[in-house]
Amino acid sequence: MSTTSSSRLTFIVDDNADYHTMLKTTFEEVRPNTRTKFFFSGQALLDQLSDPANQHPDLIILDLFMPEMDGLTTLNHIRQNLKLTKIPTIIMSVSDSKSDLLNSYQAGANSFIKKPSRLDEFMKFIDITCRFWLEIAQVPSLRRVAF
Repeated sequence: MSTTSSSRLTFIVDDNADYHTMLKTTFEEVRPNTRTKFFFSGQALLDQLSDPANQHPDLIILDLFMPEMDGLTTLNHIRQNLKLTKIPTIIMSVSDSKSDLLNSYQAGANSFIKKPSRLDEFMKFIDITCRFWLEIAQVPSLRRVAF
């Protein structure tokens, strides 16, 4: 059975409340049928992913620069867990540094996106990113639903 985009789940990790608000608004407008869950830290994401009762997401959008546990450290934890390693994970950052880009890909990011600064740019980013990763790309299903 094929999973439709309306039942797809995206986890977004960013320590900035303003980005949460902008992303929530964007998803409501351009991807209203995509379910989202927001986290303020990499550790909160890892806690969610490690609980066997929780469903795994179809996509993770992960901020690079966060206090305590940054995006690369979080991504390394995800990639070291065989149950999580195939979840498409996109690093999003205000940085356009070549070393941040390289380090992200070396850590196993599926993509590196410079964080849009305007709402219209966020809308385009979310629409294109979700269309590709949730509708076009074929990735192994790792969905886990509690019984």
